Amino acid sequence: MEVMVLDDKKLIVRDVVRCVEKIVDGANCNGFSDEYEALEFARNNSIDVAIMDIDMPNMNGIDMAKILINLKPNINIIFLTGHKQYALDSYKVLASGFLLKPVDENELKKVMNNLRHPVRENNELDAEKISANITKYRKNINMSIEKLAQQMNCSYQTVYRWEKGDRTPDLFALVDVAKILNVSIDDLLS
Repeated sequence: MEVMVLDDKKLIVRDVVRCVEKIVDGANCNGFSDEYEALEFARNNSIDVAIMDIDMPNMNGIDMAKILINLKPNINIIFLTGHKQYALDSYKVLASGFLLKPVDENELKKVMNNLRHPVRENNELDAEKISANITKYRKNINMSIEKLAQQMNCSYQTVYRWEKGDRTPDLFALVDVAKILNVSIDDLLS
């Protein structure tokens, strides 16, 4: 799980990063105390969960959440703030959670276990299943790799790598593959 923590107070960032790493096995957690550094990181990296303050000096967390959701529609936003009055505003951006400072490990754990967009770990087993399922469903409809690549508007090598398991299509590509093969996303993932 890829997690980004943003708060203008470095000690809070450190504490939340430690807490996330303690309660979420295998979490890759990056902390920031500057909104613009966090935004640059988000533009260039995968993020499943953003845990952030609302009241920050350069950009408030609600505005930051709107930008992040625009960049990554399935990102989970968790607000961590010292101000209860922001609770209603946080739900305008469909936040996965709202926590008051200081971070409470049990409350954070509850929110992480009930994310709006559950995080599916992309491990080797999933990659193997996806590659096997793409091949199976493509062959079921007698479609060649070339034809699938043409309909996906990508190269033959890309589809070949998907089926070999060397690469895994991103979520948008998976949706398109499922449509072309006339199956559901769950069919490709299971």
